[in-house]
Amino acid sequence: MNHVPNRRDFLRSTTLGAGILVLSPWVRAQTPESLLRTPAPDPDRLIAVARQALDAARSAGASDVDVRILTGARMRWDPVPDATASVNEAERNHLVGQPVLQHGARIGLRVWVDGHMGFAGNMLSFNADQTAALAKLAVQRAKAWKVAGQAASHLAAAPVVENGQWQTPIQIDPFTVPIGEQEGTLLEAMQAVRHTPTTAAISLSLYIEWKRIDELFASSTGSLLRQRLYSANHTGGFWAREKAGEWGFVSIQTGDLGGSRGYEGLKNLKQKLAAATQTAEEVRSLPWRPIEAGSYDVVLSPRAAAQLVASTIGYPLELDRALLRTSSFKEYATSYAVPPNEAIGRFEIGNELLNVRADRSRPGLAATVGWDAEGVKASEFALVQGGVLQNYLSDRSTAAALKPGYERLAQPVQSTGCASDGGGLLPKIKLPNLALLPGSEAISQNDLIKDVKNGYLIDDLYPSADHTGLNVQARAQHARHIRDGALGDVIQHATLQFNTPRFWQGLDALGGAATVATHHHQLDERHLEKLSHVSITAPAMRVRKVNMVNTGRRGRRSD
Repeated sequence: MNHVPNRRDFLRSTTLGAGILVLSPWVRAQTPESLLRTPAPDPDRLIAVARQALDAARSAGASDVDVRILTGARMRWDPVPDATASVNEAERNHLVGQPVLQHGARIGLRVWVDGHMGFAGNMLSFNADQTAALAKLAVQRAKAWKVAGQAASHLAAAPVVENGQWQTPIQIDPFTVPIGEQEGTLLEAMQAVRHTPTTAAISLSLYIEWKRIDELFASSTGSLLRQRLYSANHTGGFWAREKAGEWGFVSIQTGDLGGSRGYEGLKNLKQKLAAATQTAEEVRSLPWRPIEAGSYDVVLSPRAAAQLVASTIGYPLELDRALLRTSSFKEYATSYAVPPNEAIGRFEIGNELLNVRADRSRPGLAATVGWDAEGVKASEFALVQGGVLQNYLSDRSTAAALKPGYERLAQPVQSTGCASDGGGLLPKIKLPNLALLPGSEAISQNDLIKDVKNGYLIDDLYPSADHTGLNVQARAQHARHIRDGALGDVIQHATLQFNTPRFWQGLDALGGAATVATHHHQLDERHLEKLSHVSITAPAMRVRKVNMVNTGRRGRRSD
């Protein structure tokens, strides 16, 4: 009997293009059958465009110029893959959806005129006149800031790299994997969820996104850098419901699926999703009760610890916040660690157990690059050491403002390499990868729990801070009561309330290296030109005397 080719057979035989150049802003393919085989852009042509932009800007009056050219592709599945496991056969289902592909090619220029910066970005064009017009527009904007009386700024020095090249180390380029093969991987994983034994209805969804970005950076000081960046931004979560209703959403840990990695990151997807669904079933079957407000000892899982590191240490230590130079997209207007030239090397964020490092260089993590958006080499540095603030997250324009503080500490005045976003977007400071260092002893999460008489284990948090990052409320999405060192009921409506330095002063113990896990943290919208996720590694930890309240209670009516 002859085999009749079907949609799946066709999909398995197709691949996505290895290189993209689209002169229009976006090209989308809404069906898996779509095939985009656009030739990769010639590096020499891109370099020629960058040099045209540099020359045009200097001819128009700029003293310093840098150019970013971005070409790339982004693929996601829409709607997101999801599956439902249920005791009721009729409720069991799974869905993968359709792949959506986006391509883009963009250029952006920053110019300085008498210390005033101007920026212009647009779609990439190989037309020399259009490139020159974009450069002139950036210069006009810089001159306008000067006329408006804006204070001049200066860039911290950065080493010149004349021909730098870097690529994310991966095993399998996801854009060379046949779409049908990718669909098969997702279907297999969702079917495993669908057939998980359960006594309720448990639904799981997964957001799958791949990006491959080719960046070119050129500056009037002589730097010329090219890098190819891969990222896998996969996130997910599950719900469960019974006749009594739905008990809410819990995100699944996808730190080892996402990051700067290739298709090989999905090799354990089936097992991971099946395990997450089984966890949902186990949690759902436990007794549930609301929290009683009070002061408690709290054990935080590595995921919960990472979420707090981002909200209470990472964001407030972005130097543009501390200098009151934030852009409108940032949640915090300033920082508790101010003024920065006095706080650096002196301000105590926590006790001696608190050690946080930042980097954009660890392999496999989401913010890892060769150079940042300003051509600064990726490196690792201490952010907090022994509880004391050691540095800020900076770019070249903000680092120069820390000169008095750096000179007091006998440190060079230089950017920490945290400028992100490119193409037609103005680079800005964003979180790099962060790491809360583990304790030196082999302490497990269970060891931390055993020493708690009456407290809580927190596995998933949604922190919300004031405009400085000082006063924080963190809603616990998944919490368990601890009584005499043993886990008990699942707790509802639990919210932590604390002052950031007081919280970290209460840090009592850290898990050892074996408890460290990676959290995939979303910091911006998913976009071809934006850094949308970073990786935060953290161990389990225990904090004493944390104020916890019940946010599910309703006040009594006065009538």
